[in-house]
Amino acid sequence: GMGMPLEETNPLEILDQNQRILRLGEGAITSLEAVPDEARSVQPSHFGFIDPVKAPESSKLGVDLRAAHGVLKGSDGQFYTTMKNVQTGGRDLVSASHMSKSVVAFPGEMSRNTPKVRAMVNSRSVEYVPREEIQYELPHGSNMFSAGSNLVPMIGGINGGRLLMGSRMVIQALPLRDAEAPLVRSAGEDGAHFENLYSDHVGAVRAKSHGVVEHVDPDKVVVRYKNGERETHELYNNMPFNRKTLIHSTPMVKIGDAVRPNQLMVHSNYTDKEGNIALGRNLRVAYMPYHGSNFEDATVISESAAKKLSSEHMYQVSHDVDKDTTVGRKEFVSMFPAKYPKDGLKHIDSNGVVKPGAIVKHGDPLVLSMQKGKIDALHRGHSPMWSDKTTEWHHTSDGLVTDVAPTKDGGWNIIVKSYAPMLEGDKMSGRYGDKGIISKILPDHQMIHDKDGKPFDVLLNPLGLVSRVNPSQAIEAALGKVAEHTGKPYAMPGFMEGDLIEHAQKELAKHGLSDTEDVFDPITGRKIPKVFTGNRFIMKLHHTAESKGRGRDIGGYTAEGLPSRGGEGGSKRVGSMEQAALLSHGATEVLRDAQVVRGQRNDDWWSSFRRGLPPPSPKVPFVYDKFMGYMKGAGINTEKRGDRIHLMALTDKDVEKMSSGAITGRDTVRGDTMEEIPGGLFDRHITGGHNGDKWSHIELAEPLPNPVFEEPIRTLLGLTASKFSDVLAGKEQLGGNTGSKAIYTALNNIKTDSAIQYYEGVIKDGRKTARDKAVKALGYLRGLEKGKLNPIDLMMSKVPVVPPNMRPITVFRKMTMVADPNYLYRDLMFSNDAFKSVRDELGEEHSGDERLNLYNSFKATTGLGDPVQAKTKDKGVRGLLSHVFGSGSPKFGMFQRRVLSSSVDEVGRATITVNPELNMDEVGLPEPKAWVIYRPFITRRLVRRGMPVLQAAREVANQSKVAKDAMLEEIGQRPVIINRAPVLHRYGFMAAWPKLVKGETLHIPPVVCSGFNADFDGDSMNYHVPATDGAVKDAVEKMMPSRNLRSVRNFGVQYTPKNEFLLGLYLASKADNKNESKVFANKKAVMDAWKRGEIDVGDRIVTKD
Repeated sequence: GMGMPLEETNPLEILDQNQRILRLGEGAITSLEAVPDEARSVQPSHFGFIDPVKAPESSKLGVDLRAAHGVLKGSDGQFYTTMKNVQTGGRDLVSASHMSKSVVAFPGEMSRNTPKVRAMVNSRSVEYVPREEIQYELPHGSNMFSAGSNLVPMIGGINGGRLLMGSRMVIQALPLRDAEAPLVRSAGEDGAHFENLYSDHVGAVRAKSHGVVEHVDPDKVVVRYKNGERETHELYNNMPFNRKTLIHSTPMVKIGDAVRPNQLMVHSNYTDKEGNIALGRNLRVAYMPYHGSNFEDATVISESAAKKLSSEHMYQVSHDVDKDTTVGRKEFVSMFPAKYPKDGLKHIDSNGVVKPGAIVKHGDPLVLSMQKGKIDALHRGHSPMWSDKTTEWHHTSDGLVTDVAPTKDGGWNIIVKSYAPMLEGDKMSGRYGDKGIISKILPDHQMIHDKDGKPFDVLLNPLGLVSRVNPSQAIEAALGKVAEHTGKPYAMPGFMEGDLIEHAQKELAKHGLSDTEDVFDPITGRKIPKVFTGNRFIMKLHHTAESKGRGRDIGGYTAEGLPSRGGEGGSKRVGSMEQAALLSHGATEVLRDAQVVRGQRNDDWWSSFRRGLPPPSPKVPFVYDKFMGYMKGAGINTEKRGDRIHLMALTDKDVEKMSSGAITGRDTVRGDTMEEIPGGLFDRHITGGHNGDKWSHIELAEPLPNPVFEEPIRTLLGLTASKFSDVLAGKEQLGGNTGSKAIYTALNNIKTDSAIQYYEGVIKDGRKTARDKAVKALGYLRGLEKGKLNPIDLMMSKVPVVPPNMRPITVFRKMTMVADPNYLYRDLMFSNDAFKSVRDELGEEHSGDERLNLYNSFKATTGLGDPVQAKTKDKGVRGLLSHVFGSGSPKFGMFQRRVLSSSVDEVGRATITVNPELNMDEVGLPEPKAWVIYRPFITRRLVRRGMPVLQAAREVANQSKVAKDAMLEEIGQRPVIINRAPVLHRYGFMAAWPKLVKGETLHIPPVVCSGFNADFDGDSMNYHVPATDGAVKDAVEKMMPSRNLRSVRNFGVQYTPKNEFLLGLYLASKADNKNESKVFANKKAVMDAWKRGEIDVGDRIVTKD
């Protein structure tokens, strides 16, 4: 296997990684771009050695592979697998190279009574071959597939893409509190099932031979075997995994027990007590639509099923400290006495840290911590304020603290174990890639039940079986029903002779069972005939609604003043695709709102807004100023004329005007105190110090060409790139001179007017090659003329240094982060000093290499060259223009990533689920997040009613009734704007009126799914709250689905019902019902009558409203 970082949801991922074969790297394909298309296909040579199905959903398709079951790697680097030797009847270990020269029959072919059999011939092609030519036979169908694929039963009856998904779902399954092995298992050779064969990889420990147990504790089991050897079997004792799970061993033997070969001694939380892999539960399922709540991939389950699918988690919570952080119970309570009630701190020790064994609930503190603010002008010499930095338990389920340990730097690591029931928005899956999220959890007494009154666990949409092309799940459901009835599990091979459906029907009939049955809806009292039912193995996946739920008011910001991303309060991006959608809507005010109000730090704007005042005009985003500053710092002057920005060469005169002085030293700040060093790059007088906004400059030892304009200079002087470097280095002459003096003199001799006339003549009468060069030169000269510059202005003796606020040095968690320009300015000054020293000591003729190095250092600073210092280059430091335009792809540069697009405030994210009760202009907004993203708007509404600002803030924080009423009024007038990435057209970024819902999911009506290209298998969507009145008006008038009924692509209807909704409309509108119309007061009365069974689909009705 390849050494790669693992998510470690469950141990099967480790087994999957051990079977990984990667065709990239040293000795293989050097890069993904070099992978030919034919190399991505399944090759005949893969037969018996590489799983033809398991592949990543990425550009590594076909080169990131998995070894098949039974494949070994020898010390010679060759792959080997076991084959049946047809000639001898025995088993041989055969290498892949030998297989490429052999004729190998497919599994089971030699048992056929036919003259010819199907075989792989010389790893080249599949052919019908005479029996006598066969050399080997693959022992079993499972020898073609990897572990993940082999854990899917009856793979011969499903689409290959679904097998790929199913094999991935297995390694994403969470451990459950009371997990079970499947009732329908996947059989290997000789009938042994893979749930048992692979169980050693998930924590099962078996005896190697006869022996006696000598010692048992939570960490090990010691056995003395019959041969006298004493072996210690290491166990897992609540060992955390990387991704919110754990592995834990439970011994099943005690001291003195005699054990026999292959006896199970230890099971884990990933196996049952018989040592079989157990990653889910066997649940009773019914295939039927349920009031639109299991539309597409959405699923309805019962409360009992939600409890059965309770997952086991272990969270690693870290609390970091620095020199300004204080951790302690007494200290914290003295500063924040009202933060927690007394009984809320009973599980906290005197150190301010939670005690091992404590049960913590949502919002309980784990570490009581506070941080001292920095002393600055704001405090005017007084003691700085303390801020609350407490780490809390933020999960909805209670947790058990198992371990608490201090770190070397004075922080704390806390391990918390928790059990979480299945919640709405959590993701579940069968073993056939039939994944989906939970849209509704019904109380057992409301769940569809059978004739005996027993509720089903899961309601699945029957259309999913057809659309996913995996009929094996129906066979599993039928055989699972039999296994539930008999108590005996089935072990089904991946491939078998005969009809699987016929086999399942015979098994059902043998035990007096049927695949369909009449079910009953306790809400309506209706009987629903002939519904397909069964028992299926269901897993809970690591994609939970809680982990995806996010909400942000205004919060942390980057050094550029942009809303910071990541974490529970991270911002979301409005990128170029979202902007294109807004422009398509004509919603320019929404775009402006996202850019200048919500897209940057706007403390004054939000302060006025919360206080009920008209907010001031937003300032120009700092990131825009930084973008323009980096352009100037690279030697490009930017001049705004009207609505256009003109770019031209930055001259020494320009630098003198904007600079506050010359930098004389290469130092920045003192490492221990972060104090600015006088004369250095953060000199307070010259630059303004930390966060200063003053420009400065570096005096070069002699004028050098502006690197940004190297191409125009070379064109005007007729120099190639190599000759240009040689002139600077003193190796070539130009006009009788060398070095920068030669270039300076040559440019100074060019008279712009005369040169323009000359090149115009060349274009008119010259040869083709001369005309091409003349066109370039004429373009450069006219550009200089337009900017009122001369060629000599392309030489610079002063390098502009951008202000410190555009190149900060910060400390985060004891790690110093230095902006790239600081390294490059230091290198430039080092090169400048080195050139001056050599020139002064040895003269002009011996300082050419140092001059060229100085120019290259200048060039690196602009971002048009690599750093000249090896250490700087190794750090991955990039110059100014490289940051502006991006390295590799422009979409990752400052201009496209942070100037054109932006991260925004007042935004959230949630897993989506279907809600058929909503109309097309509505969404269900999770109430906990609504309190976050609508916070400033609720506060403003309360203040405008006359409430003081601080009291309004407290009312919102306490979620009081008066605040709730204000929020309901606010969401009735201020919609949300929702989008799902990627936004491919205007219908992927729409507005809607929010309706508050419980939980962590965003509810959307099924009719708008097509516009968002959304389904309900774990997709998430962002929701934004527009801040300005203009943005709200645009959202309401231009972005509601009801305002966008026709498609701009073909002018057809954009939103139409699908699936069971379409069928219902068809049945309800059929004109073959001759009954008299029944009259109802309104729509609600109609629905109530339908639920009571008084009317049926297709009955004629009349409503008075």
